[in-house]
Amino acid sequence: MGILSLDQQIVAQRCTHCGREFVVSRGSAYEDGEGVALYLAGLHACDGPPLVHLAVAVRPGYRGNSRPEAVMLQMWTTEDSVAMRVTDVAASPWSGEVYLGHLLDRDEALGSPFLETAFQIAGRLAEDNTAVATYLGNGPERA
Repeated sequence: MGILSLDQQIVAQRCTHCGREFVVSRGSAYEDGEGVALYLAGLHACDGPPLVHLAVAVRPGYRGNSRPEAVMLQMWTTEDSVAMRVTDVAASPWSGEVYLGHLLDRDEALGSPFLETAFQIAGRLAEDNTAVATYLGNGPERA
């Protein structure tokens, strides 16, 4: 992958589970200045520890991709790092977001040629996206 950069917009959304409003960081990911994917990062875990619900939707045409496809991830912090896992669509608050394209269930995502791209974007979000990094306790004040 070339040089990866992100933009971001902060919006609010209401949790369908607990009813509380939470922050969503959303935007685009670029490789060498060309659009690669959209992302949605919901910063909310109801009553649990901080958890980021992430969707990374790779655009058609990127590395031969014929249709938009979205990988669903969750991110959280451990004692010394940010952990990530691929989740099923049903476990994601983004399951109704049809503009993300084909939403990959966990097994599909694990076999996707774009899984590495999704993890690279997630890693960049955890490091460089102010809202995500701060929510995970990985922000500038932790350094």
